[in-house]
Order: sequence, then C-alpha cells, then structure tokens
Amino acid sequence: GPDPKNLISFEIFIKATAQVFKVPEKLTIESWAASSANLLAAGLTLDLGVREASNLLDRGVKRGKITEKKAIQIKDNINPTLNDSDLSDIDITVEAVVELESIKSSVLSELECGLSDPNSIITSNTSTISITRLATSLKRPEKFCGMHFFNPVHAMPLVEIIRGERSSDDVIAEVCSYA
Repeated sequence: GPDPKNLISFEIFIKATAQVFKVPEKLTIESWAASSANLLAAGLTLDLGVREASNLLDRGVKRGKITEKKAIQIKDNINPTLNDSDLSDIDITVEAVVELESIKSSVLSELECGLSDPNSIITSNTSTISITRLATSLKRPEKFCGMHFFNPVHAMPLVEIIRGERSSDDVIAEVCSYA
C-alpha cells in the first residue's frame, strides 16, 4: 500500500492548497456526474458500475466503515443515465474517458454545450494529457481543471487537482473542497 508518510504529506499539501485558494466554508457542489464516451458498452458499464458501487458500500457497512443509513443515502443518489440531457443541471462533471486527447476534447466540448448552468464545473480524470491543451476545446476554460483519482478509487484517499493555465482560483478552490 501507499507509504503513510506520503499520504500525510499529501493531506498537508491539500490543506495548504485549500487555504491558498480560500476553499469555501460550505461546499456549493450538490450534484455531480461522471461521463464516458463508449456508448456501445455504456449500458453494461452503467449496470456494472452501479453493482460495484453497491457492493463496495455493502462491504463498508459490514466492516463498520460506513453506516447502513449513509450507504442507503449514497445508493439512492446514484442515477445512471445514457441521456446527456440528464446532466444539464449538474454542478460538477468528472470526464473519465479513454486517454486519447481527441476523444477527451470532443467529449468535454459536448458536455459543456449540454450544461445549462454557466457556473457548472467540468473536470478531467486524465493522468497524461495537458489540462491547458484540453481546455482549448472549451468555451469556458476557466471552469475546467483536472481531478485525477488514484486507483483503487474506493481505497486510495488520493486525488490530484490539476490547474490549467486558465483555470480560475474559484474553480480550484471548489474542486479542492469537493475532493
């Protein structure tokens, strides 16, 4: 597993970063989405994702890591969809498609066009592609940054927030607070 000293250092870094960017006392993100571009496998992926999330939550309850009430609340808030229109009023979206810049750029652009709230934040889970380059496909690059989750996501309390050249301080603060 990860070296606990590194996790402590990362925690201190996140807290310091949060202070620098004045993370809001009350998180304003109430809804979020993860997006995928593979429509052929999307139905199967959604089903498998919901089942895996449910299994992880059930294991957490059995191990005493989470209450049954909280697990049920989380499960009730999972709303899988294949309709882009269901994402129009999301506060934050995490793009998690294949690591190909052309595909990510296309998905990000389509995602942005479908959002009804100009304050919606879009993030990319990329670990290899420049956030600044990806932002060139967006009309509002200041509302975009990287949010890379390390694997296994459910067991690794490590999220990398990546600033692009045009990412706003407010977006970085909000995403740090959310992470």
